[in-house]
Amino acid sequence: MRAERLLSIMLRLQERKKVTARELAKELGVSTRTIYRDMDALSLSGIPIYTQRGEDGGCFLDEAYRVSLTDLNLGELQSLFIMGGTQPLEALNIHQKVEDSLLKLLSSLPTHYQTQAKALQQRLYIDTKRWMQYEDETPFLNTLQSAVWNNQQIEAIYQSSDKTPRRIILQPYGLVVKTHIWYLVAWSVEHHAFRVYRASRFHQIAASNAHFERDSEFDLAKTWEQLSVNFQTHIAPTYTATVRLPNDLMYILDYYVANRYHIVEQIDGFSVVEIQFYNKNEAMPVMLGFGDRIDIIQPSELADRVVAYAQSIVDKAEKHKHDRQ
Repeated sequence: MRAERLLSIMLRLQERKKVTARELAKELGVSTRTIYRDMDALSLSGIPIYTQRGEDGGCFLDEAYRVSLTDLNLGELQSLFIMGGTQPLEALNIHQKVEDSLLKLLSSLPTHYQTQAKALQQRLYIDTKRWMQYEDETPFLNTLQSAVWNNQQIEAIYQSSDKTPRRIILQPYGLVVKTHIWYLVAWSVEHHAFRVYRASRFHQIAASNAHFERDSEFDLAKTWEQLSVNFQTHIAPTYTATVRLPNDLMYILDYYVANRYHIVEQIDGFSVVEIQFYNKNEAMPVMLGFGDRIDIIQPSELADRVVAYAQSIVDKAEKHKHDRQ
């Protein structure tokens, strides 16, 4: 995973003084282009790395800078894990085993470094189990991150699921990213309880001068799991589709709609499956992803929408082809 690779690059440069991008790419199993992108990312995060072209060229780490797992501070670790924007899981695909690089790295830290590691672990959690998958616009994500890291109380305008904006005062404890969607786990001053807030629904956020003392017993992963049960109850799937799929593609459903489908019957290498979607907007991209290897039995409106969308792609391609001639 990327965070581990970035640390590996830093430690190799410290040990050898100079390493070529080709050597790093071979050792880490990536392309030289990826290594150069990693170099740029490390440099942007404030680590004094530079490259030099020519016969004696290579990648260098400033000799005055020393790095190890014990030397990295919380801010440096934070920048490594958050680096890459608001879509940290976008590179995952259905053929890869989902790994939480954050937790994997934290588990390898020396014992005397666990205080800072714990602080990071309690502020960022990556949940890889899927719900509805729509990317959100999160203009206040940086503000939320800052408030979480600094234990800073916020005042905000939040639009809940009933579409009513209201003013709230929160003590932000941690951020959870569920595939492409960010959530804030915070203590509600009004309700005297931890609650989950979808980051995209904040319309305004102002960090106050007030800081809060974190509950020493707080566990972000456990709190998220407990609160997300209520979250899922409010977004119960209500749109049913019946499809026919080759058995060799059934595993894909475990990624997109795990625990929301059942097999009606199996005939000659195919399965007839009933799937529960949250709505037809969620169903569309899943259906399209199977291409011509899926038959939509019902509802007919879903089949019609998929056909119309596919036809629009064909029409657009034909238009571009005609324009080029």
